[in-house]
Amino acid sequence: MEQTHKKSIGYGFRGWLLILFQAIAFVTYTVCTNYPLNILNGLFDGFAGGEGQGMQLLSMIYTIAAVVAIILQLLLANKIGKAKSIKLICLVLGAVSLVLLLLLMVLNPFTATVPWLICYGIVNVTSVIYGTFAVGILIGQWFPTRKGTVMGIATFAFPIANGLLGPFASSLFNLGPDTGMHMGALMAPPGAFPAEAVAAAQKAMGSSIFNAFLPFFIVCVVGWLVGLLLVTDYPEQCGAYRDNDKSMTPEIAKAMMMQEIENKKTTVWKLGHTLACRDFWFITLPLGFLLMFSVGTMTLTQPICAAVGIVDDGYTSTMALIMIFGLIGSYVLGILDTRFGTRRSVMIALVIMLIAGILGFVSSPASPILLRLALICLALFMGASSNYTVSAAAQYWRREDFSSVFAAVNPIANILASSGPMVIARLIATKMGYNAIFLTTAIIAVICLVLVSVFKPAHIKATDDKYRQAAGKPLDDVLVGRK
Repeated sequence: MEQTHKKSIGYGFRGWLLILFQAIAFVTYTVCTNYPLNILNGLFDGFAGGEGQGMQLLSMIYTIAAVVAIILQLLLANKIGKAKSIKLICLVLGAVSLVLLLLLMVLNPFTATVPWLICYGIVNVTSVIYGTFAVGILIGQWFPTRKGTVMGIATFAFPIANGLLGPFASSLFNLGPDTGMHMGALMAPPGAFPAEAVAAAQKAMGSSIFNAFLPFFIVCVVGWLVGLLLVTDYPEQCGAYRDNDKSMTPEIAKAMMMQEIENKKTTVWKLGHTLACRDFWFITLPLGFLLMFSVGTMTLTQPICAAVGIVDDGYTSTMALIMIFGLIGSYVLGILDTRFGTRRSVMIALVIMLIAGILGFVSSPASPILLRLALICLALFMGASSNYTVSAAAQYWRREDFSSVFAAVNPIANILASSGPMVIARLIATKMGYNAIFLTTAIIAVICLVLVSVFKPAHIKATDDKYRQAAGKPLDDVLVGRK
């Protein structure tokens, strides 16, 4: 019962609440995963065996946890359409993530190192499924044809959260009146300071971690409560409308909802069918690489900027620029997605990715402005790259097939994204240093442009016809003309 309706205006009060729920879920994911990796990695150098090893350790945990999350999402692919409530799944994952985040704040990484690392690993699993997968299904169910602009707004969360990284780091390492002595005791070789001084420094750092995370934790809890109290699985369940389209009667809207729920139970796009479709890979791999080199690089902006002398106020101002241009890019690419189609919007993002790679590769300590420009380019599509996994599944497949296809698109894209910090850390460690990151970025951008250029929505339609015919389902023109 798919049909075209009159153009909708706005997103409705309930729709805005869902957007807020998604945005804060993104913040939760960022706070639970990227912040510890970017800011706290140096605290684990001693535990991991030497300078720089803390970053390697946390990035390895980050990647292993991502693989676990991907496996769980793929296992859900054939079952997600039959789930009675996606909202309930969101709330459970969000609650577990918040409890684990609280433990990261309370546990001192010096005196409870192994428990802290275990919590960090588990929260990587739960928060990525919560923020980038489960709530995204709700977005697809509420805004099936307007998901580009909706996610373009929700993904403001990434540049805003990332832009607050500088002040966050500053507050974290402000250990009070004895800051200099505490930092000296923390960073000095074993035995250089009395045990009492080291213990005092570790205690001060533990308190500082709690205080620095606390404002973000409060925001994350508020977002979860919005989801609990004010968001429903489908808009029709709270008197709202799909795509905020009020041109239909409530009775027609509810009938469409019930039909979609039933059709999801018999989707022809099972995991095997999805993975066997060549165009699934042509669009999914570029989405993953966009995430890898935007979000992945942003998790390690501090050491990258430090390599060209961008520190202190220069680093804070750079992060502010990343936030501003990230907001612009997220919204504009979201609009282009809705108006011109996901494929074209992705191609524009890949061209920006190529420019970022070139600028970063030719930058140097003598020309740090080029590195700033490269990071700004990455920020332009940082938010949009998280939008595209939702958008592609909703754009090129039926509404009834969206959740099962998204359950395959998202984890595969995320496994590339989650390997980003480990890949970036390895590239920084090469002889080329940070320039290797951007050379790799440019090369991958070219490869992805080729993949997207051979992606054909018409072939997905032909494949859909084949599967529907084999399942005894009627054929129609629903997927004709998808751009």
